[in-house]
Amino acid sequence: KAVHSNEELCADARDWPRSLLSKLVGLAFALAAGADALWLDGDAMLLRNPEPFLEPMEASQFGDERPGMLFSVEGDSWNCINAGVMLLRSTPPVRRYLACWISVYLERPHDIDQQSLQLMLGLIPNITWGAFASRDGLGAGEHEKPPARAHALGNLVTPVWGALDSQKRFVLSGKVMNGGFAPGHIEDLVVFHLLDSWPKEGGGAVLYDDIPDLGRAILGGLTGANGTDGE
Repeated sequence: KAVHSNEELCADARDWPRSLLSKLVGLAFALAAGADALWLDGDAMLLRNPEPFLEPMEASQFGDERPGMLFSVEGDSWNCINAGVMLLRSTPPVRRYLACWISVYLERPHDIDQQSLQLMLGLIPNITWGAFASRDGLGAGEHEKPPARAHALGNLVTPVWGALDSQKRFVLSGKVMNGGFAPGHIEDLVVFHLLDSWPKEGGGAVLYDDIPDLGRAILGGLTGANGTDGE
């Protein structure tokens, strides 16, 4: 804050609870103040000014409509979103959607915020979105009166959203099946998400225990360290 050119844009979050709820509430504060918010996890390396590149892949399909949300995705599928790198625009639909996201996440504190978002977007396999929406009261549906959540926030309406360029600009490390970036485009990287903080217990399945810590190896290569403890 002491060296920022716009001190009024800074928030001292050192006393905030260290939880994913603070992440979502912090984003809500920014959107309520009328500011678009770009969220980067602590293990996402910012390599250049991202502002010129905050556009969706296949932008032509959106026509004149500007997506209200942009998410990092895996290299081969928009369904594999990652909430560690995302842009939320300060529009009424996005602010309402974020409020619902917070509400849904509060009922699932044992999960990570990304799983709640995937539920809301209908991206989790073998889960019927309609059944989830009915159970969580995301709309009036067939209820005689709107559930409490729908009464407070209205029926859930997903804002138009898009995917950030996962091949050249906003890339994931090779710790996931389809991470990495297109060969010959290292100079085009904007954000490199190392996924070093992936919560192994969050998804209810051990997925990465037998995979080397590539994030640490990459950082060691960039800094000249050999990656051993104490150096």
